[in-house]
Amino acid sequence: MPEQRQRRDEPESSFIFSQFFGGRQQNDAGSSGKPGGIPTFADRPARSEITEYSAIPDIINPIWPSDSALDMNIYVSPSVVLPTVKSGSASQLVLNEKNFTLGNYSDTREIDTTIKIPKEVQQNGTLFAHFMLGLSGHQLDPSAKDYSTDSAVYFFRPLNQYLPKKKAKKLKNLLAGSEEAEEEEEDNTPDVSIASYYHPNFTVSLIPDSGTQRFRQIHPAVRSHLQLEASGARDISGKNGWYYPIVYLNTFWQLRSHMMELNSTVETVPLRITLNNLQNWKFSMMSSVDDSAKQTARQAAFGASTPGGGDGTEFEMVKEILLDTNIWLLGTTGIVTILHMVFETLAFKNDIVSLQPRADLGQYTDLVFP
Repeated sequence: MPEQRQRRDEPESSFIFSQFFGGRQQNDAGSSGKPGGIPTFADRPARSEITEYSAIPDIINPIWPSDSALDMNIYVSPSVVLPTVKSGSASQLVLNEKNFTLGNYSDTREIDTTIKIPKEVQQNGTLFAHFMLGLSGHQLDPSAKDYSTDSAVYFFRPLNQYLPKKKAKKLKNLLAGSEEAEEEEEDNTPDVSIASYYHPNFTVSLIPDSGTQRFRQIHPAVRSHLQLEASGARDISGKNGWYYPIVYLNTFWQLRSHMMELNSTVETVPLRITLNNLQNWKFSMMSSVDDSAKQTARQAAFGASTPGGGDGTEFEMVKEILLDTNIWLLGTTGIVTILHMVFETLAFKNDIVSLQPRADLGQYTDLVFP
């Protein structure tokens, strides 16, 4: 089993940000007395009682209470097929946590292990992480007879990323003779070289305060991490449903410079997983910004025009500054910059005042030049 340890962090909160970046929560209560007028999942009506059924829900509520105790298993496999214990080397259990408290921001779990890279992944295949999440004490394996989608959920996510390689530039040697000099040009070939990259650090964050949301109004980047209740149950109106806790495979702080290329020479890689709770406003902001940056980099790699003419590396530079620079030095630099701008504005205002004409002479006097 992987080495496991627990770490306690102080909880963070921000009322102002939660108002802007929080989920689209509905505070109106219907006849059931629940947010959005939706009963709990346990009190859902039978399908035969619903007269008008909508396949796409309007309002969705969390299926489990926000303080539920959860169990989670994570398997790593090169296949999208659900791995089992009998599959041997084709899959590997890398995380097995019990009684993780949803909504307890001080409950943080960490594992540090090493995984073997299968041949399929060495040959440009995808390495998948299979997530099994459920209420503590319930069956997590979907292939088991006593498995129920009411108390457990299964899904998978890729661990590696397919990123374009940087094009090599041909440079001109200014010291060489005219015959030996090479013209400076950039490789304009239409084909883009794509490679599989892997980062050893992953943060698996559960979002406990996502609350009641309008499904059609959720940001696409956020919706990609949201999973509706598997049976498609609805309330008595037939328009509202439930969703499982949002599990965010956080790659926001993964830098391209820290990634390794997966090829035939890579046989084993380290894997460090942090399991924690994350506020909904942070999740909404990070997922949307990260998705936008990746789309910009993807468009630039294939030669498409991007807003501002960037290639996606600008955001990488910002993250490097935030990660590698001391927070006190960064704050001091920001304060000094603001003060410098204020003083420059005051000095410019003083120059304008000194250029005003005197009323008695009708001409400019005492000109001051910086």
